[in-house]
Parts: sequence; C-alpha cells; structure tokens
Amino acid sequence: MNDKLNRFFSRHRWVPQVIAAAICVPLMALSILTGESVGAYVFFCVAWLLLSFLVGSAGSMQLVSKAAKALNEQCDPHPLLEETTYQLGYVKNRSDRTMLSINRCAGLIEAGYVAQALEEMEALNIDAPTVAHQWRYVYYHNLTVAAIHCGQSEKAEIYYQKTTQQLELLRGKMLRDTQDLHRYLSARIYLMRGDYGNAHAMLLAHQPKHLMGQVSCSLEWARFAIGQGDIAAAKPHLEFVMRYGNRLHAVAQAQQLWNEIHKTE
Repeated sequence: MNDKLNRFFSRHRWVPQVIAAAICVPLMALSILTGESVGAYVFFCVAWLLLSFLVGSAGSMQLVSKAAKALNEQCDPHPLLEETTYQLGYVKNRSDRTMLSINRCAGLIEAGYVAQALEEMEALNIDAPTVAHQWRYVYYHNLTVAAIHCGQSEKAEIYYQKTTQQLELLRGKMLRDTQDLHRYLSARIYLMRGDYGNAHAMLLAHQPKHLMGQVSCSLEWARFAIGQGDIAAAKPHLEFVMRYGNRLHAVAQAQQLWNEIHKTE
C-alpha cells in the first residue's frame, strides 16, 4: 500500500471490516441458495474478516517503518517523532499505542529529549499480555539508554537486567538480530561502570547495520578513548559523529566532548 492508503486504513480501521462484510455476506447467501458446500465459504469469510482487523495496524506500522528508516539511514529522528505523535492522536488500539509510544520515545532519545522519554516510557504498561517479547526488549533497551543519559545509574542497571531477561525469551531470527543490539547496550553499561576492558570487547563485537548505528557506536568509541586518556584516538570518532550525525543529539554530545578535550590541550 502507498502512504495515502496506509494513512486512510490507519485512521479509519472500520473500513476494511465493512468491505470484508460486504464481500462475505453475499458469498454466504450464494452458497446457501446454490446448495454448495458452506464450509469452504465459512472458512474463507472468517479468514477474510480476521485479516480485515489487521489492515489498520499494518498501515500504521508501514508509516512508522518509513519514518524509522529516515532515522536509521539519514540520522533524522524528527520524522519518527512527528509520525508517532500524529498517530497517537487517533489510534485507539492498545497494542498499537504501545508500539507507537515506544517508537516515539526512541525518537525523543535520539533528538535529545531524554528526560521526557524516560518519563513517558516509565508510564507505559509494558507488562500487558498483548505486548510481544521483542517490544518488551526494545522498551527496556531504550529505558536503559535514557537512564544512562540522565545519569541515573541505579535505574540503568535495573533496566539493563530486564533487557537481558527479555533477550533470553527471544528465538530464531529475532534473537540473532537483537543480540548485536544487546552487545552495544552492554558496551554502554560497561562504560558507565568504568569497566573499559569489557566495554572494548563489546564495542569490537558490535556491527552496526546502518548509519545511525555507526554514528552512535563512534560516539561510544570516543568516550572509550577519552576514558583511557587517548585523546588522539577519540578525535576521528568525534569528527565522524559531527560530520554524519545530521539531526541526532549525538552531534551536540560529540561537539561538547570535542570542546572539552581541546580545552585541555
């Protein structure tokens, strides 16, 4: 579906169900009048009706995915912030609202509104049975990052343990895709603790798959180098962040670190 259709079905979720009913009712009537096997028609109609309930959510996800792509590939969190904030104004489905809120808070973190993201995430009911394990992982991952940014190390440690627990519940491709994300989070936790040996190992093992990941990882490499007193090694990483970070808050953080290390020279 294109963006207009995705938006339409995302906003008007009753429409696919009406269309499905308009198709299924005549089919059922036809099967009864002709005396043909009703079972096949019933199966088709039930499947069609169930599918119609998913169209609105699928439209919402497609729109969010497009905005997330701008964050990942162009280092611009604002499309994700705008899209999720707009959808939260009309989406009523609880599961979809949780997904939207988690994505909105990811945008808030990357845009630099970390305290606000932490507050909004802590207000979510992430333990609702409709929330999938992978979304719980993302939730606790982002909470850990926000707590680190806010200097709340005790909270960060608690949320980090929650991410590890959620990681253990994942399977297959979802687990493989999330393990590398967890290595990056582990590196940040180790840096927060001042454990540079383990931080180095996790940063080496981490393989970011998009530009935003590369920018974020470069910032952590710079922090690692500064923590080790190797200012010369930190500079190329900071330069990379400032050159390619676009509208990420990481750019301001890199600029601050750059100014601090030049004051000491």
